[in-house]
Amino acid sequence: MRITKPTVKKSKVTFTAVAGPGAALAKTAAGSPYAVLDRQVNKTTVVQLGARSTIRKRSGTFTISGYDSPGRHLYIVRFVPSAGTGYTETDATRTLRVK
Repeated sequence: MRITKPTVKKSKVTFTAVAGPGAALAKTAAGSPYAVLDRQVNKTTVVQLGARSTIRKRSGTFTISGYDSPGRHLYIVRFVPSAGTGYTETDATRTLRVK
C-alpha cells in the first residue's frame, strides 16, 4: 500500500492511497477490504480517527479522512484485506502538521 496524496485543511486530514494486490481487494463471504486512519500518540498507543472506509474500487484507490487537533502528528493508514484471501494487513505512514 502507498499514500499518493496527503492533505490537511481546517483540522481535516485526508489521505488518498492505493492498496493491493487485486486479489486482496476481492469481496468475500467473510467481508470486504477496508482502510483505517490512525494517529500515533506515543510508542505504544494509537488513536483511530473516524470510521473505517470500505475499499470498493478494483483499482485499490481510496480516500480516508478524519479530524485532528493542531500539532505535528504521525498518521498511519492501515489496509485490511478481505478475510479469507490469505493476505496480511499493510500500512503506510506520513507525518503532517495540522493547523
